Amino acid sequence: MFDSGLGSLSVVRRLRRAVPQAPVVYLADTANYPYGTRRPAELRRIVAGRIRLLRDRFSPDLLVVGSITPTLLLPDLLGGRVVGVAPPLRRAAEATRTGHVGVLATRSVVESGRIEALAAGPGVPAGVHLHAIDASPLVDLVESGAFLDDDDACAARLAELGDALARHGIDSAALSSTHLPFLAERLAGAFPRVRFADPGEDVEEAARGRLGGGAARGEGGLRVYASGDPAPLEKRLRRLGVSEEVRRLDG
Repeated sequence: MFDSGLGSLSVVRRLRRAVPQAPVVYLADTANYPYGTRRPAELRRIVAGRIRLLRDRFSPDLLVVGSITPTLLLPDLLGGRVVGVAPPLRRAAEATRTGHVGVLATRSVVESGRIEALAAGPGVPAGVHLHAIDASPLVDLVESGAFLDDDDACAARLAELGDALARHGIDSAALSSTHLPFLAERLAGAFPRVRFADPGEDVEEAARGRLGGGAARGEGGLRVYASGDPAPLEKRLRRLGVSEEVRRLDG
């Protein structure tokens, strides 16, 4: 699995629970953070390169593009053993009573018009309205580690989100960045009447379906790599309770 930073470690936890026998390699593509503000052509070059790198180095049974941004904007890069992480729209739509669902996504996704396209698709029931919300400031809270102890910064960003939720009458939201589940406790505390759907749930189900039958063998475990300087990432991971060494992966 790879992402532009530490965000998709929220999904790795679910993967390891779904298929504990499968060793997991995680690449934090910190040299290219953030994916969520990249132009599509630039994002395509980066993501295609990371897919090739991980295929060549590790020959994985399953390769997960952990970022929702390229999953939505570059679907042609997916297929076969390469899967993405999609917004949990179905779960969010099932939970709404008002019919108004927030889609907390990165700036690139919001500006792309993909949310509007999804709203017209078969996965969204009639009568459910999707509202795209730029959650890039929340993503930055997670990647920087500020969400752990900077209460003022978190309060300011959550207040901005609260304005958007109230403005549209949103009572259910799809966390459409894998960074956002790290904010689950803060979101639940700030908005107790809003249900937040986690994208990792669908990845967990997919992993069980593809690997749960025994395609992946081994003793489990996690290896973490970074495309940039490993030291800052390792420091942040320690604060999240991740003890694995972070090694450099070039290519």
